[in-house]
Amino acid sequence: MGLIELVRRIIPVSIEPDYKSGGERAIAKFLSEQGIPFWYEQELILPNGRYNERFLPDFTLKRKPKHIEYWGMADHDRGYVKRMKYKMAIYHRNNIDFLSLYERDIKWDRYQKKIEDFVKAKYKKRPKRRRTRKR
Repeated sequence: MGLIELVRRIIPVSIEPDYKSGGERAIAKFLSEQGIPFWYEQELILPNGRYNERFLPDFTLKRKPKHIEYWGMADHDRGYVKRMKYKMAIYHRNNIDFLSLYERDIKWDRYQKKIEDFVKAKYKKRPKRRRTRKR
C-alpha cells in the first residue's frame, strides 16, 4: 500500500494527483463521476527479454487491473510517438489489456463513449453456461 492510499484511508479528504495534462484530468473526472475506481500512474513491472521493465500506465482500473493510456502528445512529437509504440509493443507482448486515448478523443468528446465501452467489456458478467447431459 502506497503512502497516498494510506493517507486516504486515515484522513477522509480528497487528494487529487497532479495530472500531467488537461486530457488526463478530464479522463480522471469522468472515471470518478462514473464511480469507476482507479489508480493514477500505478507502477507496472513487465518482463522484457532478459530483464523486467517499469511502466507507469496513466490509469489502472481497480476492480480488474486494466489500463487506460492517454497519448496526448502523439500528434506533436516524433520522439513521443516512438516511446508510445515501444510501450504498446511491450503491452501487447505481455497480453496487457489497455485502451488508448488521444488528444482528438478529448477534443471531440469521444473519450467518454470509448471508456464506457472498454469498462463494459471488462466488467460484464459472463452468463453461466448450461450443462447439458449426455445421453
